[in-house]
Amino acid sequence: MINIGQRIFYNAKSGEKLFTFEEASGDVQERSDITVDYIDLPFGALSNGYVSHIKPVTKEAVIIKFEETLSPEQQKINELEDALLLATDNEVGGIL
Repeated sequence: MINIGQRIFYNAKSGEKLFTFEEASGDVQERSDITVDYIDLPFGALSNGYVSHIKPVTKEAVIIKFEETLSPEQQKINELEDALLLATDNEVGGIL
């Protein structure tokens, strides 16, 4: 049986704790040495998604977008807008 203590990541300049890997016991894998790096994302880059992972070679964030869930009212508005556009297109003869 393996017992592994906590691993705490902190800011080397300020000492601020950033995050912690908790203790683990039993049939667990030994922790390995790691190299930590970071990237900065522009403000608002995650307004409609989250970072799945970082590509280590390019340091590119892989962002997964949230699915848009429309309320029944918004769905009805979209349907009416589409119908109005199609009706106008048929009347005028090809604006779309």
